Amino acid sequence: MSTSSPESAAKQTMSSSTVSSSAIYLRLLRYVLPYKGVFAIAIMGMLIVAVGETAFVALLKPIMDEGFINRDAALIKWLPLLLIGVLLFRGFGQFIDTYCMDWVGRKVIFDLRGQLFDKQLRLAESHFDHHPSANMVSQLVFDAEQVARASTNALRIFVRDSINVILLLLWMAYLSWKATLGFLVIVPLALIILRVASKRLRSSSHEIQATMGRITQVASEALSGHELVKSFHGYDHQNRLFDHANNRNRQQFMKRTLVSAITVPLTVFLAGIALAIIIWVALSGEGESAISAGTFVSYISATVMLMQPLRRLTKVNELIQTGIAAAHSIFSTLDLAPESDTGTATLPQPIKGKIAFENVSFSYDEDERTALQGVSFKLPAQSKIALVGLSGSGKSTVAKLLLRLYHPNQGRITIDGQDISELSLQALRSQIALVPQTSVLFDDSLRNNIIYGSDDKGEQHFQQVVQAALIDEFASEHPQQYEQALGENGSKLSGGQQQRVAIGRALYKDAPILLLDEATSALDSQSEGKIQTTLDALFAGRTALVIAHRLSTIANADLILVFDQGHLVEQGKHTALLKEKGTYYRLHQAQEHGSQQGQGAAE
Repeated sequence: MSTSSPESAAKQTMSSSTVSSSAIYLRLLRYVLPYKGVFAIAIMGMLIVAVGETAFVALLKPIMDEGFINRDAALIKWLPLLLIGVLLFRGFGQFIDTYCMDWVGRKVIFDLRGQLFDKQLRLAESHFDHHPSANMVSQLVFDAEQVARASTNALRIFVRDSINVILLLLWMAYLSWKATLGFLVIVPLALIILRVASKRLRSSSHEIQATMGRITQVASEALSGHELVKSFHGYDHQNRLFDHANNRNRQQFMKRTLVSAITVPLTVFLAGIALAIIIWVALSGEGESAISAGTFVSYISATVMLMQPLRRLTKVNELIQTGIAAAHSIFSTLDLAPESDTGTATLPQPIKGKIAFENVSFSYDEDERTALQGVSFKLPAQSKIALVGLSGSGKSTVAKLLLRLYHPNQGRITIDGQDISELSLQALRSQIALVPQTSVLFDDSLRNNIIYGSDDKGEQHFQQVVQAALIDEFASEHPQQYEQALGENGSKLSGGQQQRVAIGRALYKDAPILLLDEATSALDSQSEGKIQTTLDALFAGRTALVIAHRLSTIANADLILVFDQGHLVEQGKHTALLKEKGTYYRLHQAQEHGSQQGQGAAE
C-alpha cells in the first residue's frame, strides 16, 4: 500500500480549491450559518446605524433652512432633542452590531480551530514527516484569526457600509438626482481598481501565510532547543535564521501594504473629483434657484460622510483576500484524508498476543532507500522479544508498522493470525501500550500524564503502577505529589524521571502487548536495574517487544531479532547468537569494549 496516496489526494483538493476565490469565501461563510440568528440581529444593528447616520445628515437641512435662516421657534425647540434621539438610536445599533458580530466571529474561530486541531491529530504519520509542527500551530493561531477577519469583520464592513452608502445615496438623490449622477461616475472606475488590486492582494496574502509559518518554525525550534543553542553558542546562527524569516515576512507585508496604500487614495481621489463637480453644480447659476442652503449643507455632509464607508469598502477587499488565503491554508488541511481506518474487525478477547511479520517491506518515501526489506518473523505469545541493531537498521520501523502508523508497501502483519489492516485503529491500538524513545509529557498534572488516554482503573491500580515504575520515589518529595504540574514537555522533571512517567503510563494502560522503544535509555544504571527487575515481572502474561540499544538489558529475552540496514539478519537467544559470532556478536563486543574503556578512563 502506498504511503503517498493521502498526500496526492490533498494536492488534488488544494488545486481544485484555488480555482475560485469566491468558492472558498462561500465555503467560509457556511461557518457563519449556524449562527444566522445572531447574525441577523447584528444586521438589524447595522441597519439602525445606517438609518441613524442618514437621519443625522437629513436633520442638517431643517437646522439650516428653518433654524438658522427662517428662525422657526418650534423647530428650534425640538431639533436638539431630535438630534440626541438620533445619536442614541445610532449608538444602540452600534452596540448590537459590534457585540453580535464579534460573538459570531469568535464562534467561527472556535469551530474552525476545533475542527482543524482534530483533523491535525488524525492525519497520517506521513503528513507529520513533511510538515513541521510549527507550521501546523501557525494555522491554528494566525490563519484562524485571519479567517475570522474575513468572515465577520469584512462581512460587517461590507453589509453595514453598503447599507450606509445606499441610504446616503438615496438621500442625496432625493436632494439632487442630477448631482448624484455625477457622483456615481466614480463607481465603475473604483471597481476596475479593486479588480486589479484583488489579484495582487491575494498573492501577497498567500506568501504572508507561508512566512508566518516559517517564523513560527524557526522560533519554536530555537526556543525548545535553547539549551543546545546556549551550549554551542548558536545565538548568531539562530538570529540569522530568524532575521531571514522575519525579513521575508516584512517584505511580503510591505508588498500588500503598497497595493493597499495605492488603492485607497486613488479611490478617494476619484470621490474628491466627484465632490468638486457637485460643488460646481450647486454653486452654478443654473442650480442656484433649485438648491437651498440647507439642501446644500445636507448634501455636502452626506457626501463627506459617504467617504468613510467608501474608504472602508475599498479596504474590505484586502481583508477578504487575506482571509481567503488563510481559509485556503486551513481548508487544504481540513480536506486531507485522515489516517486510514478502513478496518472493521476486532480481536477476540482476551487476545493471546502472537505477532507475525510476513515478508514485510516498507520505505518512508518512494525515492528513499527501503527501511525494511522482506522481513519475516513469528513472535510467540506472552514472550519477551528484543529488537537490536545499529541506528537506522529498521527496528523502530517495526514498532511503527505494528502500531499501524504506517502501512507496509508489501507483505502483512498479524496478531493472533488476524491481519492488522483489517482491524479498526481503536481495536488495534487499545491492545498495545507504547513507551517511546523520547518521552512525551504534557503540561498537566503528574497523575493525568500517567492515566493519559486510559479508562479509570482505580486508585489501587494507580498506586501499583507508580511504585512499579519508581515514580513514587520523586513524587513523594513534592508538596502536591501526583497533582504537581510537570511544565512544558515535563520540563520540571529530570530525564530519568520523565522516562519513568512514560513507563508508568504504559503500565497503567495494562495492555496485553507492550512496546518499549529503548524505554530505559534515559535512566541511570541504578534506576535502570530497579525498573528492569520490575519490568521483567510485569512482562509475565504479556507479549513484550523491547527495542534496545544496551544489549546487557535484553540478555534474558526469549528471542532477539537482529536488524541490519532494513534486513532481519539474525534471530535467537543471547548465548546462541554470541556463539554464531555474527552481527549480534560484533555489536556485543563493541559495547563491551566501549564499557571497559569507560571504566578505565574513570579509574
